[in-house]
Amino acid sequence: MKSASLILAGLLLLPAAASAESTAFFSSSAWHLSGTEAAVTSRSSSSLLYTDGTGRLTDFSMELEDGVMTLTIRQDGAVVCRRAYPVSSGDFAVSRREDNGRVYFLITAGERHLIAEPDRSGLWSIRPAGEEPAAVPLAL
Repeated sequence: MKSASLILAGLLLLPAAASAESTAFFSSSAWHLSGTEAAVTSRSSSSLLYTDGTGRLTDFSMELEDGVMTLTIRQDGAVVCRRAYPVSSGDFAVSRREDNGRVYFLITAGERHLIAEPDRSGLWSIRPAGEEPAAVPLAL
């Protein structure tokens, strides 16, 4: 058990040694099935941690229960966005991308492909991949 604690501590310290452009450095998942033959409840969860390029720790968590996937994005421990989607598969993946100084995340949630990104004020949005972000009027 002591060696497992040391390995976990090493994983948690990894971001301090990594650059601001690091990818996921910790992942966990769990699966639970309970109930009787007549009523079965299944639940699974997973989390992926990233840095956002400015040093903030961003956690992408997924919980799947009875065909509904709930995505939660946390930054520095605070929930900044939460969405739920009906899905037929438990696929979940997140990858960090950069384009012209813009940091965003591609998310696979079941059969959906999404883009999540913060705006300049730090508010997060999730939209279908391929859909352009909403235009923000420029101040005159």
